[in-house]
Amino acid sequence: MSGRKKSSEVVKADQFIGNKIYELRTAKKWSCGELANAIGITYQQLKKYEAGIDGVSIGRLALIANLLGYATEFLLKGIDQHLGYRVSSLKGSNADDPAGSDMRYQGTNIQDLSLKKKCA
Repeated sequence: MSGRKKSSEVVKADQFIGNKIYELRTAKKWSCGELANAIGITYQQLKKYEAGIDGVSIGRLALIANLLGYATEFLLKGIDQHLGYRVSSLKGSNADDPAGSDMRYQGTNIQDLSLKKKCA
């Protein structure tokens, strides 16, 4: 780690994801060592993920979700509300097309006008 402090939002997000991993792992009655071995890390590292001390990469999160029998998005479900983000459904969704996504952030301050147009 670089020595920089994580923002409170990042800490809350890491704790949210870690808690979900812990809940799903224990519901499957897997030990920490079993899941850690299955994803190629130490049980100590998995404990850090579950405690929210370290963040999980999206690739590793997808692997964990798959091994536990869930879609990756299930592990992320509810994180926006947990972090206090306001999200509304504006139009029909197409999961394969990010431009067709029905989830839009309200009140986001986007400075780059080209990005703002893409997000509108």
